[in-house]
Amino acid sequence: MSQMTMSLNINMASTSLPNSFIDTYMLDANPTYSLIFIYAYRCCCHGENNLDNLTMAEKFNILESDVLNAFKYWENKGLIKLAKEQDSNYSLKFLDFYPYNCGKNQQDNVVDFKQARLSAIDKGDDSPLKDESIISPIPYEPEELALYASSSKDIKDIFEMASKVMGKMLRHEDMLIIFSFHDKQCMNLPIDVIKRLFNYCMEIKQTKISYLKTVAMDWADNCIYTVKKADDYINTFYKVHRKILKAFGITDRMLGDKEIKFMKKWINEYNLSLELILKACDKTLMNVGKVNFNYTDTVLEDWFKSGVKTLEDVKIKEELYKIDKKEQKESLKSNNTSKKNRFINFIQRNQDYAELERLEEEYIEESLKG
Repeated sequence: MSQMTMSLNINMASTSLPNSFIDTYMLDANPTYSLIFIYAYRCCCHGENNLDNLTMAEKFNILESDVLNAFKYWENKGLIKLAKEQDSNYSLKFLDFYPYNCGKNQQDNVVDFKQARLSAIDKGDDSPLKDESIISPIPYEPEELALYASSSKDIKDIFEMASKVMGKMLRHEDMLIIFSFHDKQCMNLPIDVIKRLFNYCMEIKQTKISYLKTVAMDWADNCIYTVKKADDYINTFYKVHRKILKAFGITDRMLGDKEIKFMKKWINEYNLSLELILKACDKTLMNVGKVNFNYTDTVLEDWFKSGVKTLEDVKIKEELYKIDKKEQKESLKSNNTSKKNRFINFIQRNQDYAELERLEEEYIEESLKG
């Protein structure tokens, strides 16, 4: 077998094609379909946007129907969007490269989810939207991430800032996670919001990649798409988070998912103030002797249902509770005393012994006479 010597002469007229297409998609495709895709991709990259099936068929000496079948194949793989227009014409749009074998249905879910999220933003709707499969990082190749960073100052900036925040050079796995914060197919957070996220994590000295990802997922889930909304969220939710940790004396961990759900219920559903939540935490430690979110939730649920809004309301409620307990105790004591008196405090009859003796003497006299 003879060797093949290869060389590469790069010039400005080159077309950059992601390795994931060559290493995965192209291997399973009909070679003709791959040629059609690459040629159309090249034309689109260089502004040659007016193609027709006949011209492409003639270039590759194939049937015109084969060109259309090729585009339909790549649409099914999720790499292009094909739409039929008037006069048998088509519009073709190249999409971002998805991970191999994610399936057309999942890709449609990505589009539907993002469209739903964008519609919610346009309407000012802050309702949570979450899908774990969507916000997971897409496994881009190192070369692809390098291409993104070289072609976008924003991407380059967040990679550099993340490196400073974490205090180390980013590994490929770190870069995938950081990129997923901004990737439209994942969390879709704006660059300025991501920078605010980094600053916040530095402020609280939580700079591990796992924590950065947790915060980013939470912000994406709660539609935090502006710096103002991020600041508001930090000053409400995260402020309460830190205060609860301090109130419970938790220093070796962050709150777990179940605990955070409790906290969100207290803030969002019950709309309770921070001082009330911290009061319930203190009450938990006093009565239970340890951290117990179930007990804290029971206390706050009772206050919510009772209309308690302030610490003064708590004080009044506790005083009324003491009065009620005292009245119940006195009522119980009174009932017990009444029952006892039925037996030991009955009216004593004074016996007249002189009268008995007189009656007895009369009886005897009458008996003697008879």
